[in-house]
Amino acid sequence: MVIDTQWRIHDFGYDVNPAYFPDMKGFLSDAHNKDVKIVFNDHPEAQTDNPLDPKEVHYRNFEGLKAMMALGLDVWWYDRNWPVQLKCPQGLNIETWGMYAYQSITKGFAPDKRPLIMANADGLGNYYKDLLSQRPPDMASHRFSIHWTGDTRVGWDTLSREVHAMLRYGIYEPSAYVSTDVGGFKGTPDRDLYIRNVQYAALSPIIRLHCTVKSNGREPWKFEAPAEEVARNFIQMRYRLLPVLYAAARKNYDTGEPICRRLDLDYPKFPEAARNDQYLIGDSLLVAPVVTTNNQRTVWVPPGQWIDLFNGQTLCGPTEVTVTPDIHRIPLYVKSGSITPLAPDMLFTGEKPWDPITLDVYPEPGVVAESVLYEDAHEGNEYKTGGYRTTSLQADVNEKKRRITIRISPANGTFDGALENRAWKIRLRKPSTWSDYRLSKVKKGWRKLSFTNIGKDTKAMPFQNSGGAPDSDIIEILVPSSPVDAKQTITVTFEK
Repeated sequence: MVIDTQWRIHDFGYDVNPAYFPDMKGFLSDAHNKDVKIVFNDHPEAQTDNPLDPKEVHYRNFEGLKAMMALGLDVWWYDRNWPVQLKCPQGLNIETWGMYAYQSITKGFAPDKRPLIMANADGLGNYYKDLLSQRPPDMASHRFSIHWTGDTRVGWDTLSREVHAMLRYGIYEPSAYVSTDVGGFKGTPDRDLYIRNVQYAALSPIIRLHCTVKSNGREPWKFEAPAEEVARNFIQMRYRLLPVLYAAARKNYDTGEPICRRLDLDYPKFPEAARNDQYLIGDSLLVAPVVTTNNQRTVWVPPGQWIDLFNGQTLCGPTEVTVTPDIHRIPLYVKSGSITPLAPDMLFTGEKPWDPITLDVYPEPGVVAESVLYEDAHEGNEYKTGGYRTTSLQADVNEKKRRITIRISPANGTFDGALENRAWKIRLRKPSTWSDYRLSKVKKGWRKLSFTNIGKDTKAMPFQNSGGAPDSDIIEILVPSSPVDAKQTITVTFEK
């Protein structure tokens, strides 16, 4: 699950004295047996004025952080605040120095794993303030894992600034993994504000529900209906979209582009694209979180044909529209002429292998839909030295023959634990201009494949692995498991 519980560890407990932690090792072991990873929030108290003093280094490194990780702790949260913080060398910011210290110690304890830590966003005016940049951050801070926007107050203005801060940090800092205390840290959000927070976070780099112990909690079931239902729907959709998010994370590693991209990165000629309240994930998913009490907002639609994933309406950009989605929905669009790979339904990220992969296809005549499935071991550092795999995906429309062709290229590369065989499921929309045509046959090479026509379901969520879709009727095609290094071509033919 994505809900965390705050547990602050101050340095008085660093000696791992059984009087403080009578069965910490057992607790962490039990959590791992339930597929739960544990992060501890640390408010570090400096032992000397010199951050490189051997006494300080030994205390923090060996007696402190590594000792807790030896008991089974997974992740450290370096929480800089004003009364309790590390000292840092001259010329560095306390956030960047803390990120370096905690990440390097984590890496030293487990050099074969990716060093995951969380820390305050460097340069951001947080802790109940305005979530605006107070000073330029140290550019070194982008090297480190998760950047947290601080102890914010509950409010619609806070939600709006969270979206702004995430997009700004992705471009100017640049930090791709910006995390908010979903719902706000201090105070209790009402139902609608809570839901809009969760919807945004489910389609952001990090989702982490969190608040002070003096608030009402952030579990979805603590809020009035339909909070639990909506939270479940959006979080489950996030899990299905993991291939899209993971490919964007790889692109960030390769190029520095943010995972959630402000639209002026793709459409620099349009001044409207520079707004800080909507963004792209991948090349074809447009997200516009709702951040106001009246549910109304304007959306700038970039060039091309964009389909509302909740009702199927097609918008032709560039244009600006005003929409008022109910509490179950947000403005969410997919580009016509796109192919989106989806993971199986899961309760946590490592529950299942990515088999089968569902391809959600929105064909458009004259457009070759393209996407790439990126995979690696999810843990370890081999992805830096070639330990990963990509699979190119395409879909195109032959208007004259009334045929749609889906191509799955041979997988390129490998990694430890990589699947040798995989099944696929194709969920295909019929081009809108083909309303008078019906599907006649589906083939993989010379072999016929079975298919199912599924009617539109206005109550469904987008990007489903089964059942109806809220935007249109779909055709579902099952492609049997086969070696990943084999090319597969599936043709879908229509006739009157």
